[in-house]
Amino acid sequence: MPSNYTEANYEKSVMELFQNLGYETVYAPDIERDLKSPLYDEVLERQIRLLNPTLPEDAICDALFKLKNFENGEACTA
Repeated sequence: MPSNYTEANYEKSVMELFQNLGYETVYAPDIERDLKSPLYDEVLERQIRLLNPTLPEDAICDALFKLKNFENGEACTA
């Protein structure tokens, strides 16, 4: 039985789910960002600070570093 469920339908469903949870969705081409990074650095840092107002600066810097430079568990072949 053929399905009309496409990638576009899936994306729309996920966006609606997050909108229903109170998140704002934005059309990606309308956002200026570093195309080499999957993260929105300014938003990420602002939200970390907002969610953790008593966190020391060193801890915030460490968290940002770990999010930007996570290890994927692969063994080094060098």
